[in-house]
Amino acid sequence: MLIELFLSGLCLNATCLDETIPDSVSLRQKKMQELAESLKGQHLYVTTVSNDRLSGINSTGGTGLAFEMFEILRKKFDFNYTVIWPNPNVYGNKDEGVIRMLIEGQANVSVAFMPVISQFRGLVHYSPSLDVGEWIVLMKRPSESATGTGLLAPFTFPVWILIFVSLFVVGPVIFVIVYVRVKYCSDGDDFYSLPLCMWFVYGALLKQGSSLSPVADSTRLLFATWWIFITVLTAFYTANLTAFLTLSDFTLPISKRDDIGAGRWSWVSNQGNVIEDIINYAKKKSENNEYEGYFQVSKGLGPRYKYFNSTDAAIMTQYVTEENMMFIRERPIADYDIYDDYKKKVKAGIDEEHRCTYVLTKFSVYSAARAFAYSRSFKYYELFNDALQHLVEAGVIKFKMTESLPNTKLCPIQLQSKDRKLKNNDLMLTYVIVGIGFIISVSIFIGEMYLTYWHKEKAPEGNVSYGRTLRGEVSPIYKGNLNSNVLNFNKTPPPSYHTLFDMQNQAQAGKRKIINGREYWVTDERQTGTRLIPTRAPSAMLFQYTN
Repeated sequence: MLIELFLSGLCLNATCLDETIPDSVSLRQKKMQELAESLKGQHLYVTTVSNDRLSGINSTGGTGLAFEMFEILRKKFDFNYTVIWPNPNVYGNKDEGVIRMLIEGQANVSVAFMPVISQFRGLVHYSPSLDVGEWIVLMKRPSESATGTGLLAPFTFPVWILIFVSLFVVGPVIFVIVYVRVKYCSDGDDFYSLPLCMWFVYGALLKQGSSLSPVADSTRLLFATWWIFITVLTAFYTANLTAFLTLSDFTLPISKRDDIGAGRWSWVSNQGNVIEDIINYAKKKSENNEYEGYFQVSKGLGPRYKYFNSTDAAIMTQYVTEENMMFIRERPIADYDIYDDYKKKVKAGIDEEHRCTYVLTKFSVYSAARAFAYSRSFKYYELFNDALQHLVEAGVIKFKMTESLPNTKLCPIQLQSKDRKLKNNDLMLTYVIVGIGFIISVSIFIGEMYLTYWHKEKAPEGNVSYGRTLRGEVSPIYKGNLNSNVLNFNKTPPPSYHTLFDMQNQAQAGKRKIINGREYWVTDERQTGTRLIPTRAPSAMLFQYTN
């Protein structure tokens, strides 16, 4: 099989050497030579748009990179041209601008980096793609990262929500389990009220201790589980907060085109820019949805926009800096705007940390191939296309685009500063929390003072008042008669504590120790743990009346 294919190839090569069949390459070269000869001495009419360094017009003729490329063609093919200014200064459509001039034959060539619009391919000729234009966002550098303030940055919003949910759920869960156990399992375990359980959960979150000492294993496991959860949570929070304050990347408030419209950001662009044309195309209705792509761009950018016929420097100063609007501009013009502003601040002697006022987004809001455009009646467009294709393939256009820019990227999103100092913005939430805490504590204090005064007015006269213990229980407080030799508590005193112990087994009941110069009985009880009981008369009297 391979031998047959090899022989057939030899036969085809042998039979295709007929000199009478013209070579297509030779025919094209001959055609190009004829067109070049015909173009010599011709006078062409060209048009352009004012687009900063890329294209423009002055008193002497066309300016910008587009006319530098066109001058190479003029010198090569020896023709002359006149620049006609479009009215209005827009790329336009079949009713206005550059496209209308080409359709009506008022101009032969559009010497500008025009975006290739597929809807106009039947009306004009396009040259090979010179480059791919990217329209990006130039904005004022935010004072802080979009990831949030320092205290909230370690966790995302859903994590914070779940933490607060667990804070309000765990307390009632512990209370219910303790309540069920105390009610149905009478093993001497203490009952904890709901406020006590909530305070335990809150205190554990703040790494505080607790006066609660459960006896039952189930309650201990509940407490231990919450402590382990809080320990892991605080460890992650501390580590992430440290990383955020030292190594965190600076992020912008927008990360894609649709964020502009969703956040209702205001933006501005040059009058006559392709973005203006796209917004106008999106408003048109078509049966075959040919403007659907432009509608998506318009929807993503939102309705809050303006166009101005001003220089980029004026737009950046007035609208970006003062009004905090976003400036949509094509690359590399936006890069040159940043560079020019940086050089201006260097000459003014501004500190390095304040020179990068603006920042560029990494994403583009719109991208399209850019090329020259010709009228349909211009017969030399193939000749120009060949020459432009050679310039593109040689990298001349790409080199000229960034020729005056520095090799290093100026004013990136990450400024790569040597140290990270805390600012008031990082601690603002701390100030808010402290202020709210003081306000709440003062409010509670005022409430307590009011309730105390109100109860004092309502309480009957007598020797008995009531108060609450740490466990929330109501306990009577008896007022003594200070005029008598012995305090009168209006109740029968309890028996002496030594009558409650078996003196024969007092060696097993406790031990006698002298602590800080005082004599005590040290007892070990199951419910309350180790207790110190004073043995001397004054202390013993106080002990037996308080216990």
